[in-house]
Amino acid sequence: MKKIILNSLLLIQVLSLNATGKDKLTLLNKNPDDEIKDVHNIIKLNLGQTGNVGAFGMFYERMLNKNVSASIGIFGKYNSASIGGNGFLSGSEKTSGFGFMPEVRYYAIPNYHAPRGLYLGAFYNYFSEKYEVKNYDFNNDETNGSITTNYTAFGAKIGWMFRIKSAFVIDLGFGPAFETVDSPSFYDIKLNNGTVIDKRRAPNSTSSGLTGVFSFSLGYAF
Repeated sequence: MKKIILNSLLLIQVLSLNATGKDKLTLLNKNPDDEIKDVHNIIKLNLGQTGNVGAFGMFYERMLNKNVSASIGIFGKYNSASIGGNGFLSGSEKTSGFGFMPEVRYYAIPNYHAPRGLYLGAFYNYFSEKYEVKNYDFNNDETNGSITTNYTAFGAKIGWMFRIKSAFVIDLGFGPAFETVDSPSFYDIKLNNGTVIDKRRAPNSTSSGLTGVFSFSLGYAF
């Protein structure tokens, strides 16, 4: 009996030593490959996007073939705050905005269950932001003003899409973009009847140039 056990152990050792490199590679990759499946759709929550500061964003990405995808993202923004309050001058200010961002990606690693791994992307980003202010003086007369700033950007990104248990994704990307900010230099402060009583300098200024972009998203693939 002891001799049979020893011979069996020896046979197992010989077979393992004679295993081909391909067999060993299959064993090493078995578990990761079993966990990653081919998917065609991703819904992502954008947690950081340069150019849309403070905006909430959602993306839908769709695979067009094994390596190429197209996506569309929408961004929204809203916040308000009270100002003054000293009895002589009080009021409120509000910032709201909306934008969208189409993107095309090429997943560069062959046979890697895209959307997954290294990607190269090209995108266009548009965001329109409106700033509004209202003031009330000690006679309770109301004055108000508003200004709209438009942001546009064309750019490219390199990034990596992580897939966890096939379905959950982490998307990181960065790259250069040419951005244009279009904003008037001043805006009017008016009475309710439309009479202009003051001009104020805009919080943003018109500019254009090369800038860096960074994006970070979490999502679900199906």
